[in-house]
Amino acid sequence: MNFSSESLPLTLRQAGYEAALRQYFSALGMQLQLDMRIDHPEAFAARVERLVIGQIQGAIHGSNSPHRAHAAHTSAAQPGLDFYLLRSGQIRFTDTNGDIELGAGDMVLLRSDDELLASSERFEMIALGIPDNVARDREMASRWQLSRRIPGDSGMAACLNALLGAAAERNRDLTAADGAVLQMAILDAIVLLATCEDATQTTGLSQQQREKLSHLKTLALRSLQIPDLTPCAVAAEGGVSPRTLHRLFNASGSTFRTWLRDCRLERCWAELTDPGRRRGTIAAVAFRWGFNDLRTFNRAFSARYGMTPLTARDGNRGDTRTP
Repeated sequence: MNFSSESLPLTLRQAGYEAALRQYFSALGMQLQLDMRIDHPEAFAARVERLVIGQIQGAIHGSNSPHRAHAAHTSAAQPGLDFYLLRSGQIRFTDTNGDIELGAGDMVLLRSDDELLASSERFEMIALGIPDNVARDREMASRWQLSRRIPGDSGMAACLNALLGAAAERNRDLTAADGAVLQMAILDAIVLLATCEDATQTTGLSQQQREKLSHLKTLALRSLQIPDLTPCAVAAEGGVSPRTLHRLFNASGSTFRTWLRDCRLERCWAELTDPGRRRGTIAAVAFRWGFNDLRTFNRAFSARYGMTPLTARDGNRGDTRTP
């Protein structure tokens, strides 16, 4: 809701905004303590609007008055990750790892079940909750930059900013199929932006080499559905030799083929566990994401997620998989 309408009485703007914000955090299993300083009530403006993109839920949130918010999880809190994109203004997050200062365009990934303190003056941001069933696997999540500022000055960050902004403004026009496709694109972008650079830095990769590796991954992600996608084809499209491609992937702690298989498995997991996309057969899902042998797919899926694709699709996951 928008709490800056001139038709809304001044006395109801702040109260309505605070109630909407508490309701939003309550739905996430969080208790909120909010301290606001409104110097000019007649000019107070704020916004809290729910945002749904596939299985990702969040909100567009903004205000022109200073905030100090403390959110603590309850027993109802859902494990997962919270992604924040600051579109304008400045904000400081404080969690168990310390302070994270964000400026316009910057982003951060935080654990959903951590206590959080946020301080801001004037801001607008997009907040997304990424639950465990759509978050990346433990191996990849261990390399994510949790509780660290993700700079907003890269080309990928600018693209994600624009994509989320458009998805937020046109959210009511999105179909379930649209949301599923956008969810994939958003998660892919977050993975590329939030993959921890420490591992590549310790191997001696330069900034240029890290950017080249990210570019090669982006090219490969666009072609996941091609069963016979080869490192040579990706290297040629990326303007490097196959040897350079393998060297960059090895320096990042993986191989091209292992990384490619994992990305395909992630797409299959996301589609099989999406309630809105469970109509197709398991074989159709596997073949759609580049697997050309169902037995190989079943074996790889079970080894990675601790359950069969059928169990994942039927929702009988229990507690066997954690990110």
